[in-house]
Amino acid sequence: MNLANFAGLLPDIPRWVETRGMLLSGRGVVLGAVDETSHDFVVRGLRSRLISVVGHSLPRYLHDAVVRSEAGVEVLATPENDEHVSTILKDWHRSPAILHQLAQPFHFQIRKDPTVRFIEQHELHPLRNDFPDLVDELLEALEFTQVAAVIVNDRPVSFCYAGSETETLWDISIDTLPTHRQRCYAQYCVSFLIDFMARRGKQPVWGAEESNIASLNLARKLGFQPVDRLLVFRKSD
Repeated sequence: MNLANFAGLLPDIPRWVETRGMLLSGRGVVLGAVDETSHDFVVRGLRSRLISVVGHSLPRYLHDAVVRSEAGVEVLATPENDEHVSTILKDWHRSPAILHQLAQPFHFQIRKDPTVRFIEQHELHPLRNDFPDLVDELLEALEFTQVAAVIVNDRPVSFCYAGSETETLWDISIDTLPTHRQRCYAQYCVSFLIDFMARRGKQPVWGAEESNIASLNLARKLGFQPVDRLLVFRKSD
């Protein structure tokens, strides 16, 4: 099956940025589709813990996707699909997420301090002992995209990259070392990448769960406004 054909069935809007990103990049697999015109299927990330439910696929395909994924899997569903997915994933916890886009054109002010630039793999190795999971995530990201970072004392401390890309959108992935939070570094880092991607004709999508107050506050500070919602399902402990 041609994954791009499945991506073409979905509009290029914020709620589908991660789903279409997996399909367009070839980093996903489609389960449960009768053919390439089907609007009911499941997309499972090949190297991520992400699963997306499109339409009303048969329960066994979602179960199969979950079984084949790593621990800590997250299942995305639209609000319209809430009852369908909740019935299948009965023992899973559901968390609402808010999707944002910029309310107006973004204007990044170039800053000399701190330094913000794209990094290379070798710059992450000194962080591995203290932050192994983050380093693994960033090294994987560097296989398919560029990672921007704030540099403090010759060390990257805050990171931003496009977790997913479509023809016109990209999904913001951002993290800061715990020792360097509350210093506006995340703001500088994401601003740098917003500006870079805008010059490629792509606008950012900021997704944050309702429980992540810090992320919601930063989105608002940067001029993002809510435009849609998704549901994130995780297996209950």
